Amino acid sequence: MRQLAIENYFVDFCCRSENLIVEIDGGTHSTPSERAKDREREQFLTALGYKFVRIHNADVYQNIEGVRESLLVVLKGQTA
Repeated sequence: MRQLAIENYFVDFCCRSENLIVEIDGGTHSTPSERAKDREREQFLTALGYKFVRIHNADVYQNIEGVRESLLVVLKGQTA
């Protein structure tokens, strides 16, 4: 599912059956304050039981096979 509200946050993609959140990040996640907000958000969502994967949007365009492999690794319970 794309763009889902969870508590006070919106996530880019969420697979509820796997408790997996996938965030696609670009340049707007590069300043120290933005990274701090991202960490806080990620900690909150993982505390709810979600696995959290952050992917740079350039990888989606330039390395989609690597993105797919990373997601499969996470879904199999390993670390990406």
